[in-house]
Amino acid sequence: MIPSLVLALDKSMSIFYPLPIQEQGKVIVAQNLYLGSDGGIWVHDVHGKVMYFDGQNVLPRRGSVLPQMSSHIVYANSAFWAFEQHELFRTYPGGEKELMLSLTPGTQIVQMGASNGMIWMVDGENFYSYEIRSGRVESLSLHELYQLNSASKVVINDAQFLVSKWALATNVGVYLSDVQGFSHVKKSGKHFVQKLYFSHKRRELLIGSKRGALIIDIENKRALPDRIGSSHVLSIAETEKEYWIGTEDGLFVYSFITGKVVQLESNSQDGYALLGKKIYAMVNDFQGGMWIGTDKGIFYYSLFGQQFTRYPAQALSNDGSKTPIGKITSLNSSGDYLAITQQGLYSFNFSDELRKNLIYPGKVNDFVIEQEHIWIATEKGLVRYNLNRRGIDTPNLPLMLLQTAIEHLSLDSDGNLWGASNHQIWSYSLSEQTYRDYGSEWMVKAFSPSRITLIAAVTKGVVIGTEHGAYSLFEQQIRFDFSSHRYGEILQVVEDSAGHIWVVGSYGVFQWRKDQPEAAAVELIEENIQPLCITESQQGMWLISTQGISYYRNQELTKHFGAPYGLINNEFLSGSCAVGEVQEISSLIIGSQFGVVKTNTEELAVSNLPNIQVTFSQVSVNHATKLLGYRMPEPLKIAYGDSISFQFGALPSSRSQSLEYKLNDEQQWQRFDWALLNFDQLLPGKYRLKVRSANPTQRYRTEALFDFEVLQPWYMNPVAIIGYVLSLLGLLALAFWWRTRMILSANRKLKAQVDLKTSQLRHQSKIVLSNNHQLRKQLQLHHTILGNVLENIDASLRHLSSYAKVRAWSEFEAPFNKVKQELAQLHFMHRGDDEESKYHDLHLLIESALKSWQEEYNRAQIKLTYSGESRFVEVRQFNLDVLFNAVLTDAIKRLYKHQELTIQLEMRNAQAVIVFSDFGVPIQNINQMMVTLSGNSYPLEELATRSGGELHVLALKERNVIELAWPLVSLPELEPIHKQEEGELAVKVGIDDVEKEWLSKVEKLIELHYSDPNFTTSTAAQLLYVSERSLQRRFKAVTGKTFKESLNEVRLEKACQSLLSGTKIAQVAFDCGFNDPSYFSQRFKHHFGLSPSQFIEDQEN
Repeated sequence: MIPSLVLALDKSMSIFYPLPIQEQGKVIVAQNLYLGSDGGIWVHDVHGKVMYFDGQNVLPRRGSVLPQMSSHIVYANSAFWAFEQHELFRTYPGGEKELMLSLTPGTQIVQMGASNGMIWMVDGENFYSYEIRSGRVESLSLHELYQLNSASKVVINDAQFLVSKWALATNVGVYLSDVQGFSHVKKSGKHFVQKLYFSHKRRELLIGSKRGALIIDIENKRALPDRIGSSHVLSIAETEKEYWIGTEDGLFVYSFITGKVVQLESNSQDGYALLGKKIYAMVNDFQGGMWIGTDKGIFYYSLFGQQFTRYPAQALSNDGSKTPIGKITSLNSSGDYLAITQQGLYSFNFSDELRKNLIYPGKVNDFVIEQEHIWIATEKGLVRYNLNRRGIDTPNLPLMLLQTAIEHLSLDSDGNLWGASNHQIWSYSLSEQTYRDYGSEWMVKAFSPSRITLIAAVTKGVVIGTEHGAYSLFEQQIRFDFSSHRYGEILQVVEDSAGHIWVVGSYGVFQWRKDQPEAAAVELIEENIQPLCITESQQGMWLISTQGISYYRNQELTKHFGAPYGLINNEFLSGSCAVGEVQEISSLIIGSQFGVVKTNTEELAVSNLPNIQVTFSQVSVNHATKLLGYRMPEPLKIAYGDSISFQFGALPSSRSQSLEYKLNDEQQWQRFDWALLNFDQLLPGKYRLKVRSANPTQRYRTEALFDFEVLQPWYMNPVAIIGYVLSLLGLLALAFWWRTRMILSANRKLKAQVDLKTSQLRHQSKIVLSNNHQLRKQLQLHHTILGNVLENIDASLRHLSSYAKVRAWSEFEAPFNKVKQELAQLHFMHRGDDEESKYHDLHLLIESALKSWQEEYNRAQIKLTYSGESRFVEVRQFNLDVLFNAVLTDAIKRLYKHQELTIQLEMRNAQAVIVFSDFGVPIQNINQMMVTLSGNSYPLEELATRSGGELHVLALKERNVIELAWPLVSLPELEPIHKQEEGELAVKVGIDDVEKEWLSKVEKLIELHYSDPNFTTSTAAQLLYVSERSLQRRFKAVTGKTFKESLNEVRLEKACQSLLSGTKIAQVAFDCGFNDPSYFSQRFKHHFGLSPSQFIEDQEN
């Protein structure tokens, strides 16, 4: 909506945007401009070349879209039309020309054009019309035109189809066709007419002559101007509310509403002027813009830009110099504003005619309005201006305020003046006339000294802006908001009507909201833009930035207005904006580098930018252009494996557009940057690409559609797939046949090996059974011998005991009893399954079992912990070794690495109890676990009962507990001998430690010299400083082996390790101290049972 055409037509500061390539020094002079059927602008330049502009790029970069260049080219129905002699051709962009019409041979077409879906042509005698849809051709004879004129030659310059008639523009006026022939339009006179335009909406015909444009109302309903312009008319265009007339002497606009004709001009001192006087071509893009081709290039004018009224910078000073304004504030409801300029403090009235008045000359740093007074901050101190008397008065102020430079001022609701001078903050009460200095110590030392950029009074107190962030002086306390540091220098602070404080920094905007003290970031229209100013109207907040004007309503970004819609990027000044009301009309005033921009906030808040229509400006397949500036009615077909790329455009400019797309029926829109989109390796099928603008503030986002199809290659069609399936089945059958043969062959070999191994195992089983029988006989023999020995020893002990009693040797009684008891235990263990109650030392038995299992538990990295002392229990059948083995076997399976199995021997209720506890996997029915004893299987619980004991299993949540208990017996006669043996054991341990240390020394010596073949027992004795005989005797006593045997064992173990690492046999022999490899092989086979070569072969197998 355009609120005021009177203001909109004051075009002294109109903004015209040049094409991007003109900023690079290139100029395109267009003789015709056409609006593409799918968007974009087609340019036919003065050299006869045709180019396409998509909002950012001119395509192609070199040459023309059409293969031939001509000055007689028209655009209609997405194609270009041209003639050659008597033939009419049609050419689609990037395609080949097609012959559409051939007139009588010998006819020479001299002029052509397009109007209302028809192509018209003229030769020397006839006027032809070709209807594009139907292909129907009609002709009109021009002989009557010659009869109606005395001119020697009649030239037809243009033609327009008016509902049912043709209007012809000639060098002798305008003529209308009818059934009888032609009739002259008298209003056109007999003057040269260059251009015709017919408005279907207003039913008016515009006639462009060499003395301006005439408007002819077919229905004679309106009062029309006599003439628009006064020079040669070159182009005509129409908008919703205006006619645009391009002449050799400039551009004229006729308003339908006001009836006024205004010549469009621009500020010639900036880069956004309409260069050139000759307006060769114009076209309305029907998206709120007009494209204008002059003799100096092509320019864009935004009709939406008529929302903004501009006042040049030269008009803001009394001497006409270009002076930008700084801080600006509304003074009253009459439309007056106070603003700081380089010349001083001015009063402006931005009405139809700008009125200004210099209030205070000289440099002004800041000012505030207090009723009828204006307090002015200057370099010489504080000055007060009386609005009623229109002069400076002298207030009674402290000397400090009158002689010190004042940098910033603010006035709070209590009538207190706040100011900043030389990095210090002060306040002055106008009612009480009291002065208070806050100094500069409040500033964070890490950032000081830092310049104060502003002081703003709000409801809670005062906000202090600095170069490094914002401070708040609320309730007599100064606090620094460290989160404001990342926003840079504070430019402006405004409190809105809801009590929220908006703070504008160099790097962003944040809020101190009423209900939360933390800084909340404010969303900007784009990243990396610089906010400049903010102000409030009844409609909401208006943020001025380097990219235009942003409108916030209810704390949310609602709309944004920027280039190229009447504004210029980077034109606005920092801290220079204000809202004022005149007769309930709210206006936003913004300081610009080019002057002042004014707009109506009520109308701007409800206005919407023109809809952005995304266009497919160029479609390429394998980097070769297929379509340029138009879409085919049928889908584009590409081969499988080809890459297809799209270049997009959008009028009036795609430079800052962000787009998003969907392919086929995808759920989510995918955002992409730049204006290029490429697809590689798409599967065969039909595709529809949808593209739209990703701008969230755009009200309507129209989708651009493009259909294409990826063709199915021959090797993916059904016949090829059937062939693949048959080939695959054949290959599978062949592979199955080959595999069957291989399996049969392998089965035969495997059967032979199985038979061989079975025979060997049968033979080995016989040997094992024979060995077991022999071992059983040997074990029975050993048990018989042991029993006989035990009986003889028992008789001897009884004899010795009797003899000792006769001799009264009482000191031997206790040892005899202990020996008898231990022999009894051994005898009971030997008797096996006989149920006879005997006494056993449970401590001794569990220690023996743990020693036998220590190696396995060390290998599993499980810790065994045992605590207990000697306890004798009554056992009916000795199977304790089987019970302990079963429990320890179960525990090693359940426990993990680095866990611990704790065994405790306790005395509880006349029982000796062995407690096994751990934190491993829970126990699963261990009491029913089957254990083999003497060839039979028994549950573990039954074995415990047979031994006269009890088994208790506790599977707790935290740990597992197994308890084995037997009746406790007491043997007091053995206690003295125990104490005596403990003393002897301590002496023996001391002796063992000495021997162990000596043995460790010898073993280290062997480890060091085993590879030396000359290292013998005598060599070791010399190194140990003992005799060879002494060494042999002591080593035999400690280890039970000779020194030579131990040395050979070490050498053979090292040899085994070397063979495993892959070293050759001969090399291993020499490295391990053997001079002769054959001797080494003999010793190796004697020690390990197989030769070194057999050992290596077994390891490899």
